[in-house]
Amino acid sequence: MSNLFYISEDLKDKGYNVFYIGLYGSQNYGLDTDESDFDYKAIIIPNLDQLCRNEIIKPFKIEYDFGEVDVRDIREVVDLWIGGRIQYLEILGSSDYRYHKDFIDLVSEMRKNINKIAYIDKGTVFKTICRYSTEKVYTLEYPYPKVKARIDKFGYDPKQLSHIIRLNVVAKRLAEGTKFSETINCPAFVDGLDMLGIKQGRLTVKEAREIAKRYHENTVATLSALPIGLADEKTKKWLFDWMVKVIKKSVEKEIVL
Repeated sequence: MSNLFYISEDLKDKGYNVFYIGLYGSQNYGLDTDESDFDYKAIIIPNLDQLCRNEIIKPFKIEYDFGEVDVRDIREVVDLWIGGRIQYLEILGSSDYRYHKDFIDLVSEMRKNINKIAYIDKGTVFKTICRYSTEKVYTLEYPYPKVKARIDKFGYDPKQLSHIIRLNVVAKRLAEGTKFSETINCPAFVDGLDMLGIKQGRLTVKEAREIAKRYHENTVATLSALPIGLADEKTKKWLFDWMVKVIKKSVEKEIVL
């Protein structure tokens, strides 16, 4: 049984209307190691009762033996896409995904328009990447409970360093006008740096600090120099119309049943 099928069936058994599940993280962008989990994001559709009460399904996570699934209401996910949250945009181009068979046309429309969705508001995307990079620099040596073991072992968290470099790769590709769908995969070597080696903690603390600072500053400088422009209101309207079609189709099925 595949991870995606297991997640889908588990969410259905819990009473949720599953629309789409996509792989994200290192397994999706090519920096996975033997220790990497398989993490997913699941989009669920509210039922008629929740819509009538104007209730947003609160986000939640489920831990499995193979990794974690982050579950969110489609209405919230659309807001996150518009807000430039790249880890949610990433699932639009995920290499490993599953969807409800009744929504094949709407899923195809969604995935086909990944680049339009990702660039609805370029300024927000740029700011989000800079903010993520700043957070990764801060957490490089901060002993959060989840990463404390790595910091105790290496003096820093190699995973955060790999994120800082990868975000710089994304920033440079965006600056070159690359389609968002082509920014997801990370090369094995960046400026001669072995990305898997970095993730496995092969650098000293001093080297890690210097590289983190250099790449973060370059990310901020690269994105700050780009023209922002206005938000694409036409695509934003299309996206909301698309979401309404998804919810409407789900409600129609619910009423018939």
